[in-house]
Amino acid sequence: MKKDKKDYQATLEALMYQGKLVSIINKLNKNLIATEDAMLREQLTSVIAHLNRIELNQTKKSQIISLLPRLKDQPYKKLFEYCEKCIQSIKPEWQIIAEKYGWKPPTHN
Repeated sequence: MKKDKKDYQATLEALMYQGKLVSIINKLNKNLIATEDAMLREQLTSVIAHLNRIELNQTKKSQIISLLPRLKDQPYKKLFEYCEKCIQSIKPEWQIIAEKYGWKPPTHN
């Protein structure tokens, strides 16, 4: 994994991971804690809350699952598309985050 944009890459990996629901939630929580991107945090929080509701209602908590079928539905789709957009951007991760806080690149006249 490239060092730049690692938060977005790790989030996509967690969304595509096949394993126990609790493991997927833990991976997403790890990314939530690590990122400085407020939009990524917001979307991760939404997905984690949704997964926690599933976990509470699920009788087989140790069952192996995949989130791939859910990536066409919200909030998973929104998170997936946001991460892909950030990874494909030519801007480095620090610039993506800085611009969300109002930073603008200097203009040379």
